Amino acid sequence: MYNISIKFEEDEKDDNESNDRYGISFYNEEIFDFNFPFRVVINAIFDVLQEEFKNISLQIDDYLEYEDFVFFELIIDNELIA
Repeated sequence: MYNISIKFEEDEKDDNESNDRYGISFYNEEIFDFNFPFRVVINAIFDVLQEEFKNISLQIDDYLEYEDFVFFELIIDNELIA
């Protein structure tokens, strides 16, 4: 079992950006474990947000488990959030 802390914060945006963008950061050494279940955690975040927002979608890279960095798109009400 993993104990994880997650920080969801607004990213700095330049003057040219119109959409608010947010980053999700993991603050635990466990995330450096090759077997850390990123997909499960991101889906859990999505499930919680889905209760709050009506129009939400999530796109996750197919090779997520094998990457050093996790890239995904979270779209709420047609705006890219993360």
